[in-house]
Amino acid sequence: MFFFLCLNVFGQQESIESLKNELKLVKHDTARVRIYLDMANSCDIDEFYKYSNLVVELSEKNLKTTSNEKIKSVFLKFMGRGFANIGLVYADKGDYKTSREYADKGLKIQEQVGDTLAIATSFCNIGVLYASQGDIKRATDYYEKSLVLRERIQHKRGIFECLNNIGVIYDNQGDISRAIDYYMQSLKIAEEINDKIAMAASYNNLGYIYGNQDDSENSLKYHLKSLAIREEMHDKKGISESYNSIAHIYYKQKKYDEALALYNKSLHLREEIGNKQGVSNSLSNIGRVYDDKGKIDTALNYFFRSLKIREEIGEKFGITNSCFNIAYSYKKLKEIDKALEYATRSLKLAKEIGYPEDISWSAELLYSIYKSQHKSQLALDMFELHMHMKDSINNLETKKAATKQQLKYDFEKRETLLKAEQEKKDIIAADESKRQNMIIVAGSIGLLCLMIVAFFIYLNSRQKLRANILLANKNHEIEEKQKEILDSIHYAKRIQTALLPHEKYIARTLDKLNNK
Repeated sequence: MFFFLCLNVFGQQESIESLKNELKLVKHDTARVRIYLDMANSCDIDEFYKYSNLVVELSEKNLKTTSNEKIKSVFLKFMGRGFANIGLVYADKGDYKTSREYADKGLKIQEQVGDTLAIATSFCNIGVLYASQGDIKRATDYYEKSLVLRERIQHKRGIFECLNNIGVIYDNQGDISRAIDYYMQSLKIAEEINDKIAMAASYNNLGYIYGNQDDSENSLKYHLKSLAIREEMHDKKGISESYNSIAHIYYKQKKYDEALALYNKSLHLREEIGNKQGVSNSLSNIGRVYDDKGKIDTALNYFFRSLKIREEIGEKFGITNSCFNIAYSYKKLKEIDKALEYATRSLKLAKEIGYPEDISWSAELLYSIYKSQHKSQLALDMFELHMHMKDSINNLETKKAATKQQLKYDFEKRETLLKAEQEKKDIIAADESKRQNMIIVAGSIGLLCLMIVAFFIYLNSRQKLRANILLANKNHEIEEKQKEILDSIHYAKRIQTALLPHEKYIARTLDKLNNK
């Protein structure tokens, strides 16, 4: 089963070349460290380690030389993330002990500086470590702690990771209904943020769900969708996972040659990138093909190679699987003592992990072994345990039929909702476009009307101005004529006055005449 472990969680990915060019221009170590961290988040696993290590080294160097608390806090934040990244590299290589040491160092610093996003990421990655080692309770606890923080800060990619990983836990425990619920929630977020790598992981897990329900058609459909995205993204680890998943479909259909070809392609990719856990899975799967083809000795060779790697990396779930496969093959060879040894070890680990399906398989194998040894009571005990585990997962065959119907309903409902949402968006977009066009037309008409009104106002103003000028000129002419007339009258009066004798002169003249 798939555990989602994401390396690019701290920032927006940029191209390595643009970051290298930016690195040449910066002058301060704070900027250099930030660029190194971005470069780590934009490259493959080998380069990822190199740049993450540079983040730690440069941060440590500056922490020794600076006394500024604010700058110290910045470098501590970078160093915490660098340690966390290095822990991921060791996890990918299967060195869980070293991985946890770096994860704890990173988490301690992150909590010191209050780097919430990084703390949430570390919780999730530590959960992956516990899950890989079979400690399901602690794994779930860390996933849920991470989920709470990521929901608080609305980190959608992180929420996807947590939901997806919790779904894997329930899937492995046989709780298909809850697994589907978490997978559907995670897929919805992956599509919402258009994260292709996350979508590929969700399709892969849904492919597993369908495969477990013996629905090969839909299982293959979702695995091929996942593969297409991973090839587009040049995600070698993801491509190897998809090859393995598709090969498993062919294996269940007994198309052994097709299955073997894809299992080997997956193995070569995993060896190329140094993914030990993936290599052990591929070896185990190839062994199963040879076992089914009756080449038991070749199968055992692959099973023991797988077991060796799983013991090196401490992967309990994988060790359980390898021991079961080895026991099964030895039973076919009628080497009962060896079969008993490995079947007993498989059951013990399955109980420690708490996966009902694995307990059921191991108990059923032991029942068969004890029965062949005529150990009736032990055989009966194993048979009862086997049936109890089957009952605890609500009768697998009945559940398969119910889950198929639920899956069909869930996806049809989801597709209907998506279609309805898209139609609604299309209607809204069309209405908005129509409304905008109406606004543009109305605005244009209004502007045209304003221009027409303004033009007529302008003409009217010009006519009024012309009339006023004419009127003013006319008034001026009238005033001039009136003035001329008045001036003439005044002139005539002055002349008249000048010609007539003065009143006093007339009076004196009359007085003189009277006295004579």
